[in-house]
Amino acid sequence: MCNGGTSIYEAGMGSGTITFDGTLCSLTITDIPDLSYYRSGHVNRLNIVGVRNGSCDLSESVLIDSQTYCVDGSVKDTVINVTNQRMDFSLTYVHEQSFTLRYYTRKI
Repeated sequence: MCNGGTSIYEAGMGSGTITFDGTLCSLTITDIPDLSYYRSGHVNRLNIVGVRNGSCDLSESVLIDSQTYCVDGSVKDTVINVTNQRMDFSLTYVHEQSFTLRYYTRKI
């Protein structure tokens, strides 16, 4: 749960959820498995359900590793490269409604 302030959590076993209650907050997921550590030439990625690239109203956006994404529940798969086995999420504008993002590790 990201509900004001800053939080750090370890990643789940390949998947998990992040719920934003609408208040300004920052959350870092750590210890995301890094496939490149085990097999050279591969990139670890996080697939996130519920966000998309593109322009949107700032009140509908969330920062993921300092990049702006639009909250969109119809999007089933946005792929983001994982660096340093961690990913930062930030809500920088108050949202009227809470929302939940789901993520899972995709090893390519």
